[in-house]
Amino acid sequence: MSETTRLATASNIDIDDLTLSDLLQEASPTSLSSDAGVTLNHASDVFSNPTFPSSRLTLPNTYIPFLASLPGTSTVVAATTSEDARENGVWTVDLTSAGLVRKYARPTNDHVDNTITALKAGVDGRTFLTASRDKAFRVWDVRASPESSESAYLQINAPQVLLSFDMDGSFLATGTEFSSNSGASILFWDIRNPRSPVYQHESTHSDDITTLSFKPTSAPSSNENPILLSASTDGLICLSDAREQDEDEAVLHVGNWGKSVSKCDWMQAGGGNAVWSASDMETFATWDAELNPTYDFGDLRTPGVRDTWESNYIIDASWYPAAHGLTSTSSEFLGIWMGNNNGDFALFNPTSPRSMQIERVFRSSPTLGHSGIVRSVLYHKESRCIVTGGEDSLIHIWPSSSSPSSSAPTPSSSTFINKRLTSIDDEGDTMMGTPTPPTSPRRMDDGVLPMTSTKGKKRKGDDNTLSGDKKRGKQGF
Repeated sequence: MSETTRLATASNIDIDDLTLSDLLQEASPTSLSSDAGVTLNHASDVFSNPTFPSSRLTLPNTYIPFLASLPGTSTVVAATTSEDARENGVWTVDLTSAGLVRKYARPTNDHVDNTITALKAGVDGRTFLTASRDKAFRVWDVRASPESSESAYLQINAPQVLLSFDMDGSFLATGTEFSSNSGASILFWDIRNPRSPVYQHESTHSDDITTLSFKPTSAPSSNENPILLSASTDGLICLSDAREQDEDEAVLHVGNWGKSVSKCDWMQAGGGNAVWSASDMETFATWDAELNPTYDFGDLRTPGVRDTWESNYIIDASWYPAAHGLTSTSSEFLGIWMGNNNGDFALFNPTSPRSMQIERVFRSSPTLGHSGIVRSVLYHKESRCIVTGGEDSLIHIWPSSSSPSSSAPTPSSSTFINKRLTSIDDEGDTMMGTPTPPTSPRRMDDGVLPMTSTKGKKRKGDDNTLSGDKKRGKQGF
């Protein structure tokens, strides 16, 4: 973000008073307006100089919906799903050799659906964590012998199907799928004594809980209770005090988007945190630290470049701190990964409430590249490469630079970690990872969104209403 924009934001100057060039991070952009009024900007060579993949790996008859990188290593873990339960599991991938290493999976059972629903990496560089439809949360150790690849280091059995999770030290939160008997709940566990949940929040959400994410912190020893971000197909985004057992007191802020939320996460911000959300209808929005709506970008499939680029779906989004190495500039930004049905994908940067910048375009070649929908994307900063997984059974590795001669250096021992996932030492004790301090926020106060936000506490049995309001969230601003 330009210094002009930073100063304007700090002074509460209306963003319309700024020139378009002040809002863009690339010099000499080309601009096209969509029917929805969103301007799509791109550098003049973004389409003439696309990035092509450098290598690929094949996992027959599978989708690759989740990717995660083990910190401080060149190893990426890739979850696979298939109609054939025998193909479900997690593969480790070595980026240095661009090869598959080993598959980790529970033994198949004809009566149990073992599809993985969530995947994350531990902070120690040797463990990864999964949730699956067999109602289990597991911690896997990549140091296990080949004979132990079917045995998780730790397994926690939940009463319902798990769709999401996150950890803060030894404190685990899991989000369940809605069931007619039990509804949808957030279950809280102490993994040192995992026989049953310590407590649960049963009325924060009324449908599938698709996202759980603890607030990033730069102070692992902080005495403040962890704040949990949760989102659901019920259209609600919530912030809760995760250590408060009384659910009436736990819910701090609620944003009512009115759309089924498929993905949601934090944007790091020094002195505060913001939130982004994506819906099942390919719409996208951002929220402040109290879940007041800031931007509603609407349907991201709408902006396009005639005969050059068309977006068909949102793959994922992530906050990239300064010196990320993804673009020609080093400024922090919110990166939105968009894909099309031809197997191509692009990196978008929302530069204002009415404009998007196409930072990078990734094309398939006749011999390499995806032939269909890209389901997952991961930027591995240390190796300076991008990893993707698709519905075509392929994992592709792409150079972070569009230059054909670029090569990935040997990974360093440092990594960017934005929360305290649990690691396990050689004696089996839990350890706490240290996250990177959050970076400064980018905030522009502009536009009115058809979304709602409510500060206050929810009442049990009130069908997700909030104290003082008969509807879920205050209407308007």
